[in-house]
Amino acid sequence: MNTDSGSKSCSAVNIFDRFVQSQDSSVVNKFQQKYWKTKQTLIKVTGKKEDQHVVASDADLDAKLEVFHSVQRTCMELLKVIEQYQRRICLLSQEENELGRFLRSQGSQDKSWAGKIMQATGKALCFSSQQRLALRVPLCRLYQEVETFRYRAISDTWLTVNRMEQSRTEYRGALLWMKDVSQELDPDTHKHMEKFRKVQAQVRFTKASFDKLKNDVCQKVDLLGASRCNLLSHVLTNYQTTLLHFWEKTSHTMAAIHESFKGCRPCNLSEPKVRLSSWNTCGLSCSVNGASRAVSVRSKDGNFQRCLPSCSDTRNSALSALIHHLFFVFYRLISVDDDLHKDTVQSGTASV
Repeated sequence: MNTDSGSKSCSAVNIFDRFVQSQDSSVVNKFQQKYWKTKQTLIKVTGKKEDQHVVASDADLDAKLEVFHSVQRTCMELLKVIEQYQRRICLLSQEENELGRFLRSQGSQDKSWAGKIMQATGKALCFSSQQRLALRVPLCRLYQEVETFRYRAISDTWLTVNRMEQSRTEYRGALLWMKDVSQELDPDTHKHMEKFRKVQAQVRFTKASFDKLKNDVCQKVDLLGASRCNLLSHVLTNYQTTLLHFWEKTSHTMAAIHESFKGCRPCNLSEPKVRLSSWNTCGLSCSVNGASRAVSVRSKDGNFQRCLPSCSDTRNSALSALIHHLFFVFYRLISVDDDLHKDTVQSGTASV
């Protein structure tokens, strides 16, 4: 019996609220609703402190919004990283191909074992540079999938979040309105009771709309995070397979070169013996400087002095040119990497 009476009283209250809501359509009431909504908007924009109990009631919603903003931000950062990664792959392949062509050209001029090693290494580097470009295919697919995910799934969730924020502003504005009216309420004399009931009905109406949109946002954010995980796990599998194939082919090629030249003996660049007797018969004093590996020739009267390069310097001229070019190539690689790192830091700072 008590249950029936309670349900009847609740239904009577709901009927009364709907009646008040339908009857209360005056211009003054609409103006008051806009006023309190605008006041709540100003409080939110200016960052003033709100009621702690009202804020605490939306803690779970705020946590979901943090997850949504994190997904939105990281997707933008991922697109920028993919673009920079593709550009670095192209630059690295270009430099690797140039180094391989240089080794092949220098090796073709040398008929020794060193020339054969340079030619084989140059061919391997050119092959590696071509295989490295195959990584761009799964990266382009990943970029397209993430961009589509951002334009569709994230945009749809963002629209729902905006509608929810507007509904929350209206609800909190109605709470401020009810708080203001309750200060003038006198239950004993029934003063302002009708006005309070009208505001209370408005609060219930806005709360119902806010709760519905709140549930929609929470469900969409959960679905958004799960769908992004499925997207990345599916697309990155192809990239991982391509990367493993690239390293397997490259390592197999380098290992074959290493095995083919495993029995080669390194060149022994020893300092040549210089006969000083022939120089002394001409009235010249000679000395061999071991540090600079050069022969110093000096006349007895000190008027003539000259340093002649040793034979080892002549034999090392080709090797020095090769080392100089290699140093220049790797210096360019380091410069390119530094520039791209600066671009990454600047883009990351701008996105934050």
